[in-house]
Amino acid sequence: MNATTNFLNIRIILLKAMCLLLLIACGGSSTEDPDAVTVAPPETPVEDQEFDPYDGLHKNMTIDIAGVNREYHLWLPDDTYNAPVVFIFHGHNNDYNGIIGLDEMGNPQPVNTFPYKTWLEVAHRENIILVVPNGFNDGNNKGWNDCRGDSVGNSEQDDVAFVSQLIDHLVSEYQAAPRRIFATGTSNGGHMSIRLGQELTDKVAAFAAVSAANPVNTECTELTKPISALFMNGTDDPILPYQGGQMIENRGEVYSTEATVAYWVARNQLSNQPVETNLPDSFTDDASTVTKVQYSDSASDTEVVLFQVNGGGHASPSPTQRFGTPYVPHVLGEQNGDIEMAEEVWQFFQDKELTDNLATKVYQIYEKTFYAENSYNNPYLDVDLWVMLTGPGVEYRVPAFWDGGNTFRVRLVATHPGAWFWSTESVTGDAGLDNKSGSFVATEWNEQEKLDNPNRRGFLKVSNRVLEYADGTPFFMTVDTKSTLLTDIFRWDSGNIQPGLAGVSFQDAVIQRKSLGFNTFQVISSFPSDRFDELWQQVTWSKKHAEDGSWPFKFLAADPSDGFEHPDFSRINPNYWQQLDRKFQFITEQGMIFNLEVLRRSEQQFLEAGPEVAAAFIRYLWARYGGYNMVFSWMHIDASMTPASSEHVQLVHDYIELLTNIYDRLGNMPFGNPKTIMVPWGTTTSGPLYDLALDQIAPNFIDLNSYSNTERKGGSVPAMRNIFQASPLPVINLEPYWPTPHAFFSQHDFLTMEQQAQFLMYASVLNGGAVMGHTWGDGFFTGIISETTRLADNLEAYQITTMGHLKRFMQDEGHDFSVLMPTPENLDYSMSSQSSLGGESEFHSLATTPQKDIALGFIAATFDSVDLINMQPSTTYSLEWFDIQSGEWLAQIQVDSDDNGRLEMPAVPNNELRGWAFRLSQY
Repeated sequence: MNATTNFLNIRIILLKAMCLLLLIACGGSSTEDPDAVTVAPPETPVEDQEFDPYDGLHKNMTIDIAGVNREYHLWLPDDTYNAPVVFIFHGHNNDYNGIIGLDEMGNPQPVNTFPYKTWLEVAHRENIILVVPNGFNDGNNKGWNDCRGDSVGNSEQDDVAFVSQLIDHLVSEYQAAPRRIFATGTSNGGHMSIRLGQELTDKVAAFAAVSAANPVNTECTELTKPISALFMNGTDDPILPYQGGQMIENRGEVYSTEATVAYWVARNQLSNQPVETNLPDSFTDDASTVTKVQYSDSASDTEVVLFQVNGGGHASPSPTQRFGTPYVPHVLGEQNGDIEMAEEVWQFFQDKELTDNLATKVYQIYEKTFYAENSYNNPYLDVDLWVMLTGPGVEYRVPAFWDGGNTFRVRLVATHPGAWFWSTESVTGDAGLDNKSGSFVATEWNEQEKLDNPNRRGFLKVSNRVLEYADGTPFFMTVDTKSTLLTDIFRWDSGNIQPGLAGVSFQDAVIQRKSLGFNTFQVISSFPSDRFDELWQQVTWSKKHAEDGSWPFKFLAADPSDGFEHPDFSRINPNYWQQLDRKFQFITEQGMIFNLEVLRRSEQQFLEAGPEVAAAFIRYLWARYGGYNMVFSWMHIDASMTPASSEHVQLVHDYIELLTNIYDRLGNMPFGNPKTIMVPWGTTTSGPLYDLALDQIAPNFIDLNSYSNTERKGGSVPAMRNIFQASPLPVINLEPYWPTPHAFFSQHDFLTMEQQAQFLMYASVLNGGAVMGHTWGDGFFTGIISETTRLADNLEAYQITTMGHLKRFMQDEGHDFSVLMPTPENLDYSMSSQSSLGGESEFHSLATTPQKDIALGFIAATFDSVDLINMQPSTTYSLEWFDIQSGEWLAQIQVDSDDNGRLEMPAVPNNELRGWAFRLSQY
């Protein structure tokens, strides 16, 4: 036996003896392995802390992996949505308690000798989900099944499957960021991190191996996909030989640290000319220094970093968590104090995500994150970052958005299958933002996947008056007005929480409406002035915030004139919008879309902020949510509930002036989402008083016409037709008659609220909205009308199911609704005592093709049929009645027109008080 071997054996004996004598949690076994390194005697008392680092730690969690119960601790931030995940793996013969400073019973130990305990502080500060898995005891001490095929005592469990399934669970249960999963650990835990870097590169974005190196006799499947890697090794490590060779106690043969780094540099196709930096020797009580070696010029957007701890041993560097003697230096070697291991590793992880060569799908958001290096007083306004996205035959200029701190994100969407390339522009003067680039590959969805989620057919567009997906599939909007859906009133169900004011969670409300045939939600993005504006019912005042109580903007100091803290539209609050992300994602995954209204007209400070600040907010909405399928509505400018005053008319015109100014600045949305606006009466010249004529004063400002807010009793029917005839754009009634708990809106006294709603539903569609759709609204906790009745108790009130039947009627394959146009002139009103053309009394509606070979019609409740005139002469038609209550077609009957094209319509099928729709088809 040579002197070196003898000296190492002495170290091993000493390590085992110390673990036994001091009862320190190396693993609790009498056969302690020197690969376990996170223990020490209680020499350093814990200082008073402002917070408990263990607050938020969920202990002793389990997950079943192939019939084996695997354990882990889980630290969760207050908001887990899109939070990064860091796995920390303990060393051989240690466990998930010891690595973070807990004793065998899971109680905190009163010492600062655990470098990985610092991860809890980092997780608190950076909003990280921290996972501390427990190695499995196969009888050879607790550890990990890493790549070392010749390591005595390695576990034989499938630890890669353990981690992989745990990642899936975290993403599904807590909405963790799926592209920002990281792994780190020391010794055996470092080797386990290397294994994940080899075999789980479809889920792990980067790894950091401390006191670990590539094994010579590997059992791993070595993939070629690039992945960022960090190594932190001591040059005088007595357990892991820095120059390579056999680890002590038959723990396997490893390559040198230099060879290990060279492997990962080649794997990532990096330049072999690194940047070397000698870090300050700030901790003078050790006998070591640190040299940082960085390789980071890769087209694959990865980097490899080595922290070479000169004179360092097997103890993780930390100036605050110090191993005591005799561990340092006699057993583990020197512990460096110039750097904090956890802080350096997180700094390495924080800008990493899954590399770009992963394939994505068309019309699926592909998010990139950037980290500014400069400091800004107001990053929201001070940084104007855009990304050029180039794909097969197309190019898009996409705005990025500030997401708090020094973080900026861009959400890219591939609109065609193939290779896509992105790059930032060199305009910000920030090295962390400018001159970044990358690529990815997009593949097409198959037809079944498109049937499962029609959003996979592409962004909506207007084509010859028709709203359709990018692949040409028509889209008939069935809209549910839920203005407050994005707020805490419809609280996101994250498990074991009480619903918000609506009495039903966001997810349940969406799924229920989808089951009734709705495909669109009309929402307002936020309510910045809700704390004092007293908008709508009192029970909702100051409740229209996000789930954590955050508001969309910061607040100004109290205004002396009214005592209110008004929203500061120049300072956005990313916390609010981060909580909305999951709601947009959920809606999209359900195959539904938003009609997203920027704000309501009552946000006077937005109007007064001026075009630059107002444009910044709209740009922010486009940047954050423009990658989702939506109709974008410039503003919710509803009519006042009293006859329009000159002040209200001026307010409307002031908004239009501001918004058209913003359009001149910004142009169209990056991916061409269709645009509309809610204004009183309508968007063309049809409205008295307002006379907006948006189709003339601001060409391309809107892609969809609308009517809303007024003439809810029936006058909106001829108004819809006037808009259809005045403009080539499709039109929809965005706010027709609403049935409400208190009969809030006027209606015909011979119709029930349900009948009135159904009359406006079919009449609006057949008099102009046939090519676009219709909007439903009621008073159940849109937050507007009902003060006492929850939506949860009235999910199917007012025969709301008839909206789904409307879509079925219009989209039936027996006709093409996109070519229909309103033709009330083909109705013989002379046969009806009440129904007539114009005003509020059009209780019969008809839309036909130009050739009159197809006709769709509606007859309101309490009315009978009227004859049709000027149809095709001497023609046999098939007549099919449609039951608007059940959504079923009745059996066909034949009817004939006379020589003049007059067609005698039979009576409605029965005398029940309901409306009836019908279809005529030429034989």
